[in-house]
Amino acid sequence: NYTSAGKTGSAEFKESSTASHAWFTGFAPYENPEICVTVLVEEGGSGSRSSVNVEKKIMDVYFERVAN
Repeated sequence: NYTSAGKTGSAEFKESSTASHAWFTGFAPYENPEICVTVLVEEGGSGSRSSVNVEKKIMDVYFERVAN
């Protein structure tokens, strides 16, 4: 178990495109950070739809394998 915090966002890259790049930067554990991860998903829409899921998987692996 760990707590994390972060910020989602999106970056527009074409005037004619409806999609945007999704990004998320997060760190954990919240109380005493050991790891910071930034994920960018090209044409991923809003940050919370795609990039947060990738970041969570990375954090889970870190705390299961590396931190123990």
